[in-house]
Amino acid sequence: MRRGVYLEPAAVARNPEYAAKLTAAGVSIFLLRTGFDPQRTAPDLERAIAVAERLGAAVWLLAGTWWGHGLDAGGAAMALPADWRALAQRGLLGDYPAHEQQWPMRPPGGRADAASGANLEQLVRRWAPEAICLTHARFRHPAAVGGLFESAPGWPPLPAAHWEQAAAGLAGITPRRFAELCAGHDLIGALDHLARRGAGREPGGEGGAAPFAGWFAQRGARLQAAVDRLLGAARRAGGGRLRAGVNAIAPHAAALSGQHYGELARRADFVQPLLGYLNWHVFQCGAAWARLARRGSGGRLSEAEALAGVWRLFGLEPRHLPRSEAQMAGEGAAGALEPVVGALLDRVLRACPAHRVMPVLRGNDWPAAATRRLERRIRAAGCPAVFYQGTTVLAGLPPGPGWQ
Repeated sequence: MRRGVYLEPAAVARNPEYAAKLTAAGVSIFLLRTGFDPQRTAPDLERAIAVAERLGAAVWLLAGTWWGHGLDAGGAAMALPADWRALAQRGLLGDYPAHEQQWPMRPPGGRADAASGANLEQLVRRWAPEAICLTHARFRHPAAVGGLFESAPGWPPLPAAHWEQAAAGLAGITPRRFAELCAGHDLIGALDHLARRGAGREPGGEGGAAPFAGWFAQRGARLQAAVDRLLGAARRAGGGRLRAGVNAIAPHAAALSGQHYGELARRADFVQPLLGYLNWHVFQCGAAWARLARRGSGGRLSEAEALAGVWRLFGLEPRHLPRSEAQMAGEGAAGALEPVVGALLDRVLRACPAHRVMPVLRGNDWPAAATRRLERRIRAAGCPAVFYQGTTVLAGLPPGPGWQ
């Protein structure tokens, strides 16, 4: 199994001794971040590639797609429709400060795809990497609740009335009924169930009307089609020799973020599940939806009851996870690290053949022994590579100038 590291080109270009320590620690792939505009990183990227080649490390490139740090979306950003903005102003979309909501997002399949495709072609033809990986090739994660319902001109919006119906279905719910709801559904199914109840219909009535399931399905189809086009642009530029893949949010949030592991594994040459962000990708999602559940219940749910239910809606085992926001400090909070990352890895491997899966772990902030055990688990599963974001755990390296 190969070991790779996500790196800023400047970290390698300006610190070749740091790069040499990485290869000595068994790193054989430098996944260099090019951002949304390769011209900005071109000078450092050229030097970084030269250093990697001198050290015998394979060069992979990480290319941005529709949102993230450093992207100027201009006038093409997605937005909440007017009726959803009215709900947000009333506080019905919650108040959780998810880190992903700070960045504008361009619509997948829109005008921005041409620029992204051109960037991919330029990167592949100029630098001839072994592989290219799309990043931020998804919608926001569920802690940014409003981001789940952003739309673009020409897209069929989901009427905000469905959300109000779901809120009405949650009003006054007892802890026992909430626990039953969460044990019987995933998050999308629970929203549809609540919307039917809030509209005064028995769950399962009216032909099983499921507005939220339809909304997330069409979003996923739209995003997958756009990912296909970008992967195709990269492969054409590579003339058949390039491997083109994508990183992906962990499976507890993938359907809500427009990603489907089975589809990604069929279309991409590799998938890199981002398992290394318990705080941002797992804890924040739980906290945001537990706040919504408590508010919607009129205060009938305690924080622990709301979180336990929400963890189940995300397909996670509550006993491994925090019972309060106060317990969410740090990546390894409440003993969650190994059981949660291990469970997420197992879910990925049930959806994808192992030979296409290259998990991404956190290389800083996690205990070295636990991280090594997770790496051994990935190796035993038959995955061809593991990647790190951060390098502290690699051969005792101190926090370096790489991906922080």
